[in-house]
Amino acid sequence: MNWKRACIEILSWLPFSSPKVALYRKLGATMGNRVRIGRGSFIWSSNFGGVTVGDGVTIRDSTRFFCERLTIEEDSYVERDSFVSGSTFFLGFGSYFGQRMFVDCTAPVTIGREVIISYTNIYTHEMNYAWVTEGRERRRSGPVAVGRRSSLAPGIHIGAGVTIGEHVIVGSGSIVLKNLAPYTINVGVPCKEVRSIKEKFKAEVDLLDDIKKDLDNYFRQECRKNKMRILFGETLGKPELESRSIKNFFLIGNFVADEVFQILRSQSEQLISAFDLNRQLYHKNESKLTHEIKHRMRRFGLVFKPYDIPKGEDSNQLAVRQPI
Repeated sequence: MNWKRACIEILSWLPFSSPKVALYRKLGATMGNRVRIGRGSFIWSSNFGGVTVGDGVTIRDSTRFFCERLTIEEDSYVERDSFVSGSTFFLGFGSYFGQRMFVDCTAPVTIGREVIISYTNIYTHEMNYAWVTEGRERRRSGPVAVGRRSSLAPGIHIGAGVTIGEHVIVGSGSIVLKNLAPYTINVGVPCKEVRSIKEKFKAEVDLLDDIKKDLDNYFRQECRKNKMRILFGETLGKPELESRSIKNFFLIGNFVADEVFQILRSQSEQLISAFDLNRQLYHKNESKLTHEIKHRMRRFGLVFKPYDIPKGEDSNQLAVRQPI
């Protein structure tokens, strides 16, 4: 065992994350802000230049990544006691990677944005060399991909070469050996389509009142001493931003004007933030309260992306995404 591996394993048992994150950066990995790595969890790669962990990522206890190329995007949450090993693993923005996952990355594994998955085995190869009736057969392998906002119940087995479409629900205990179409419910051994759920995504759901009740209750219980205010509204623009007499506040609306986000970005505001519910965009700052509110709204099926949309990404892709 070389010194790098030894240092990583020793530091992995510390109860705080900062020295672990610092070591990964020194080894060449790209590590974001507010990355939390639990006890006994570590990342190993022969080339840490191929390791990227985004802002706000949490990796709980006793989870191991042995990957040549590893990407965990912003705000993903990795539960405890999971094991990922092989070539290339990608976990998309805002995804929940649950307990006791086993992922074989003989071929690349891609889990899209805002996916929920736990207690699942993913294999990218089918069999070892085996005797069959006509002689020896080489094992077959193929990449596995899970589409955006899919939800996979516990106890699933996913075989090699499978693509699961976006907005797919898979029932507990299923064995997935073939591709699953987008916007469907699937279950069984082997897994088969039960019905389509595409019609559900045409319905408009207004969550503003429910979010207001939840956050008002949260602030009464947890933020009594914090002089924080929240302005709710169907549409919020520059007048609402400028009318506030206090410095520490939030704007939350079904639509927040781009001008508001641009002002907040230009001023590098640390005490003010805004949340656009329809487009699921927010003003990203380093305030712990901003990120707490962002995480609380996950319970309503809302996963927020920072306003500074990456180049090449169509803003239409961020349009209304309602929970199932």
